[in-house]
Amino acid sequence: MTTLPPEIRVEAVRDDVTYTFPTRRLGALHWLGLPLVLFSIGWFWIPGHAVHGLLKEFSTGRGGWPLLLFACFFGAFMIPGFMPLGIGLAILCGRARVVWHGQKLSADELVGPFRWRRRLTMGKDSIQKLLVDRSDARANGRLITSGPLADQGSLRVEFARGKPRVLVIGYPHEWLQAVADDLSARAGAQSGSGSKPEVEVIDHSHDDDTPDEAEGALVQPVGSSVQLEETAAGLTLTLPPLGARKGSYGLLHFGIIWCAILGVIVTALIFSMVRGSQSVPWPVFPFLSVFVLIGVFVLVSAVNLGKRRGIIRVLDGTLQIAQEGLFKPKLWNWRREEIATVCAGDSGTRVNNRAIPELQIFPVNGKKVGVFSGRDDANLEWMAAKLRRALKIRCDQP
Repeated sequence: MTTLPPEIRVEAVRDDVTYTFPTRRLGALHWLGLPLVLFSIGWFWIPGHAVHGLLKEFSTGRGGWPLLLFACFFGAFMIPGFMPLGIGLAILCGRARVVWHGQKLSADELVGPFRWRRRLTMGKDSIQKLLVDRSDARANGRLITSGPLADQGSLRVEFARGKPRVLVIGYPHEWLQAVADDLSARAGAQSGSGSKPEVEVIDHSHDDDTPDEAEGALVQPVGSSVQLEETAAGLTLTLPPLGARKGSYGLLHFGIIWCAILGVIVTALIFSMVRGSQSVPWPVFPFLSVFVLIGVFVLVSAVNLGKRRGIIRVLDGTLQIAQEGLFKPKLWNWRREEIATVCAGDSGTRVNNRAIPELQIFPVNGKKVGVFSGRDDANLEWMAAKLRRALKIRCDQP
């Protein structure tokens, strides 16, 4: 079997095995979990305070069973608070465990004495591939090559059916590759065919390389809503709004759900105050107002993202970009000699584990500028190629 790092505790009985990882080594990044834990405590306290008052009144014999039903209803709104609490504790002091037993695969997240188990196997001998994904954490659009995030990665498992699922995350990719090799050998030994799952390493270190053949992508994609006007002096690209549902990357739905939950909590507090079953301490109101402001901010941001339109103009060797939304428009202006290249690339933002692309301008001096994130890859690649052709620059990133 593969030699595993000594930090990983291995308990094996024939081809069944348990891999227990140590606490994640995130350095100062551990403290990123603290705001999530505090948020969860605040989330639990607001509906919990209302539920406590309702149960107290019910225990006195007043109100009858409807009060108990109201308490259960409001108590259900405490459930979403467990998600940020679990994530926060996992970042602060969590560790992982992988169990392969009887051709069944499961993953545990351990926080002190608590355990959250996910059973991943979708059927006997169904593991097709183990994917070791090296970290693609970025800063200013560039891959991070030093620090706690540089060597972190994830281990995913791919089955004969369904999407790949995360097995372990937040450990050095060398550890994960060693575990993948060892697990692949054990799974192969238990399979009837004797074939072991493939182990694939995904390396993002070359993701920033833009191939020269992208210059040939000058044909506008079918169904593109971008308007192109070309003249002898240059070209103009007009990008219409995407709409709040598509252009907000799910923020609109999140904001609506957030405000709906807040509405229920506020209703619970008002209900308790009107019935006189309990007094509401004054700190509740400023604390609750913060969450109301967050909901309003999310909704306004979603509408702003959906309303954004853009104009890109190349005129006499000058690149001009305007991005307009609900607020003051953003304007950029570069001369040809100030631009190293223009390309489509990863914005560094992910929604539902999907990278959000953007149009990127790399100045000769200064930081990269990313605009029009969320447009589809084909449109962005086409626009980048048209701009490079108009500006007479190559697609090589600096």
